[in-house]
Amino acid sequence: MRVCPTNCITVKSEKRAKDEPEVFASDGTPIKMRTYVYDIDMALCCYCALCTFSCPTHCLYMTPSYEYSVYDLNDHIYHFAKDKPSVSKAAVEQAVAKA
Repeated sequence: MRVCPTNCITVKSEKRAKDEPEVFASDGTPIKMRTYVYDIDMALCCYCALCTFSCPTHCLYMTPSYEYSVYDLNDHIYHFAKDKPSVSKAAVEQAVAKA
């Protein structure tokens, strides 16, 4: 997200609570953060591949496919996060949005 020149990557995360069951990555490393927003807006992407070089888990990679035709630009936003924010975090964000 930090290296992207067009700011097309959005990440929001929070620390996992201590009373939650432990979750481990495929290499056995404990996952200490909950990522509840991981979006990439491919309409903004300039396909520079800087994100692929700096990705610590090597899960981002470029493919030869780059011309996707859609009628709505919102269809170019890919949502990769599967977790939901904790209840307290969601309540805070809703309160901020209403203010």
